Amino acid sequence: MIPSASLGGSENHEPAHIVSLVMNGVIGDSRLIKTAKAAESAGYRATIVGIGSDTKPTRIEVEGVQVILVPSGVLDLKKEKLWPADKEKRQLWLLVESTLKAMAPVVEELNPSLIHSHDMLGLRLGAAIARKLAAKGKFVPWIHDLHEFVVGLTTVPETYRLSSIEYERRYLRQADHLVTVSGRLAQEVQAIYRLRKPPTVVYNTPEARDEDDATKPDVRSSLGLSPDIPLVVYIGVAKKERGCETIVSAVSSLPGVHLCFVSDSKYVSSLRNMADTLGMGDRFHSLPYVPGAEVTSFIRTADIGTHGLIHYPNGEVAMPNKMFEYLHAGLPVVVSDVAEMKRFVDTYGIGAVFEAENSISCANAISSVLREKAKYTANITPSLKSEYSWQRQAEKLKAIYDELLGLTSKSRVLLISRTPANLSELRSALSERGLMADVAVINAEAPEDECDFYCDPTASGDRAGLLSRLAAKYDSFVIHGDVSWPSALDRIALLAAGKAVIGLGTMEEFPAGTAGISLSNAASIDELVRHCRTPVTGSSALLLQQIERRQLEHDETITDMIVSRGRLEAQLSMKQSKPAVPAQIQPKMHKKLFSMVRSRARRYPPLVSFVAAMRRKLPGPFSR
Repeated sequence: MIPSASLGGSENHEPAHIVSLVMNGVIGDSRLIKTAKAAESAGYRATIVGIGSDTKPTRIEVEGVQVILVPSGVLDLKKEKLWPADKEKRQLWLLVESTLKAMAPVVEELNPSLIHSHDMLGLRLGAAIARKLAAKGKFVPWIHDLHEFVVGLTTVPETYRLSSIEYERRYLRQADHLVTVSGRLAQEVQAIYRLRKPPTVVYNTPEARDEDDATKPDVRSSLGLSPDIPLVVYIGVAKKERGCETIVSAVSSLPGVHLCFVSDSKYVSSLRNMADTLGMGDRFHSLPYVPGAEVTSFIRTADIGTHGLIHYPNGEVAMPNKMFEYLHAGLPVVVSDVAEMKRFVDTYGIGAVFEAENSISCANAISSVLREKAKYTANITPSLKSEYSWQRQAEKLKAIYDELLGLTSKSRVLLISRTPANLSELRSALSERGLMADVAVINAEAPEDECDFYCDPTASGDRAGLLSRLAAKYDSFVIHGDVSWPSALDRIALLAAGKAVIGLGTMEEFPAGTAGISLSNAASIDELVRHCRTPVTGSSALLLQQIERRQLEHDETITDMIVSRGRLEAQLSMKQSKPAVPAQIQPKMHKKLFSMVRSRARRYPPLVSFVAAMRRKLPGPFSR
């Protein structure tokens, strides 16, 4: 293993610095803030980098956590009239790339010890910044936190969903560790991306409360309701896909039952209008949002907590934080029958389930829980609250941080091929001989079998830093068959950096000094093990870093070209009735685009052929 110092890091006695990345304004993102606080509680420094509305980076403090907000790419896109009001017409990837360009230097200046990216767009940020740091000589472990089931997120504009799916295809299997919010989501992600291990489940739970809440503000007192009046609460963002209209309709049919949305938006105002139409009168209430740390205390005097997610793929895997907030407030719940919420409620007997979007079913469930409230409340035990407390989830995060930041030299092998099926038996054989082996797939097509790492070698601008990140994690590289990456020069650089590089079978133009092995029997596997465990004479990562720095320049040029092309196309599509670029305008667009990179292409020969190919057919941002 190449220690951080040899890749450009420095030894010091300061706490390791965990930097979280997200494509939002941070305020109100309870999971993000709690994660940063968990890092600080574990003895680490923590900083969150998000996006803001200023034209330059600004420092703020959110619930005691240091936050830096970089300029959002929306600012420039709006100036160029490339961010239309119609979400379906927005090019999300342009926003992400613009924000990434502003965020990368800020993160680099923070000198992170570990990067923790969040949510669907944070994946691109984490992947790119971790690789950029590695290309500049600093290996930084990278964790990604999946907040949503992106494949099943059918309630967002299709362009958003497809862009995010492509980010997952490219980058998800390059993270050093994956975390997510529910067990079912972990299973789905593992199945779709053929992960050997599912992501670690860290539920978005509140902290367990120790203090007496009797003197604190509460929802019932805020509404002026006496203890004998039945009160149903809904907390958090209210949306149509969260079944809020079903809940309003259900409660309207229950005489004497009151409903309060601890939420505030135009949609909540529309729900009030609906309640008035249904004759609820003063039985419908709404209150402003409550700070995250105060939610469970505030709602403790209600009778029931409710959530009505509709059936759609992302809803089926969701375990919303409001579920756990109701639990810690001691409230039985009434929830719709989406898969993961239903499983949880039925398993622990803490409430009733109704048919999603069926107000009669919802009303019956509310009535049954009000009648038998004591039975359900008795099942909300201290041990259940403890199991699903943030303190317990923070322990999981600490274990992940400690493991990744405490990397020590181990005899680890990376098996590289175009298809993982070729290496499964070999991986098992090496494991039996005491060698930990992971499988890397290098192919334009996503693998159909389990693997530990995946790289699409045809993805433009995604190469720099990959080699250094792998070199920091593995001692030996075993390459099966003809793969386009690592290249012959890359393999020489690995040898120079003290890594064993071994070719299986016939490999053309393989570097001198590389072991070549034909595996036909157990003796050959034993020979492979011997080569993997034999120290290599090389010890300098200088050549590796020279290659990476040149590759970084190349990647940044390619990315600039693609972004410029995307902006030009977006400008033209906004002016034309058809999205396609008219033929008479194409030559002007080509001239403007390629003048930007002509001088750099002359200095770096691989760009010449790329530019020539681009003149024939300009690729889209995610073309292969």
